[in-house]
Amino acid sequence: MITEEPGIWRVRQIFDDPARNHDWGVSAEVDLAASDESGTAVVRVTSVNRL
Repeated sequence: MITEEPGIWRVRQIFDDPARNHDWGVSAEVDLAASDESGTAVVRVTSVNRL
């Protein structure tokens, strides 16, 4: 999931598990200006948690 905001994307990747609960995931922020400058995604993980 991606929420686009000016200068930053807030992203959430849901873990696929054998039981198909999909209740855990990683949340992060992508700094768009820093990513453009470095030529690669600049990502800061903000949480790993259960929904």
